[in-house]
Amino acid sequence: MSLIENMNARDAENPSAQPTARGPDVPLSGVAPGQEVILTSISGGRQLQHRLTEMGLVRGSRFRVIANAHRGPFIVSVKDTRLALGRGVVHKILVREFPE
Repeated sequence: MSLIENMNARDAENPSAQPTARGPDVPLSGVAPGQEVILTSISGGRQLQHRLTEMGLVRGSRFRVIANAHRGPFIVSVKDTRLALGRGVVHKILVREFPE
């Protein structure tokens, strides 16, 4: 069982361990700068999921959108690190707004 499959199975067994967020899932590409969100799912293959996991973007992770210009990189802040993500990737990441 891969790391992602193991995490998904664990989360399914214990839904109360997941952070609470409100609202429907939306693509990360539609989130405005300054918003804090929780990653709910990734609609990509194993390679993309593995790459995002290595960057600290896993289901349940909380992060803030720093920049979302329609041209140029999409920048998020995960813990103390800023990550620039491509447009193709941010369309595949689903998130929910984190209540303040």
